[in-house]
Amino acid sequence: MTLAHLGLGIFVLGACFELGWRGEAAEALPLGGSLDVAGYHLVLETVGPREGPNYESERALIQVSKAGKPICTGEPDRRFYPAGGQTVSGIALCYRGASHLYMVLGERRKAPDGTPVWLIRAYWNPWASLIFLGPVIMALGGLTSLSDRRMRLGVARKRQPQPEPQPKETPQEKPRELPA
Repeated sequence: MTLAHLGLGIFVLGACFELGWRGEAAEALPLGGSLDVAGYHLVLETVGPREGPNYESERALIQVSKAGKPICTGEPDRRFYPAGGQTVSGIALCYRGASHLYMVLGERRKAPDGTPVWLIRAYWNPWASLIFLGPVIMALGGLTSLSDRRMRLGVARKRQPQPEPQPKETPQEKPRELPA
């Protein structure tokens, strides 16, 4: 029971941190352009076409650094499915401990000078992993509680053997004495 409550607390803690301190930024970037979000510096290195079995896509290469040190490389993409006429954005995800940095490649646009720019969105979600860790701990708490035989549902309890019923003795009447 304590383990399940601990899991609930971890989930709530993760949700509060994620909602309270997350950072996001969106900007139209040319090749070599940069974007800052929550102390991370993102640089759009390249964008190139890719073809899949049933889609056409553009894939970006984004370098992420913090305080001048390289952290990760993200490759978000934007896919177009001609059969259904749908466009889908694929994300790139960098794990930073319990926090996550999401990067999304948006549509291509033209800058006022005619050069192509791409909409890049970045989201930093602190302690987002706790949102998923909490329910796992709650489930472990539930499984642990099943190990206690007293708490199991549907477990038949062993019956204690009942003693054989003894015939009741009827009280015998004492003969009345007659007054003399």
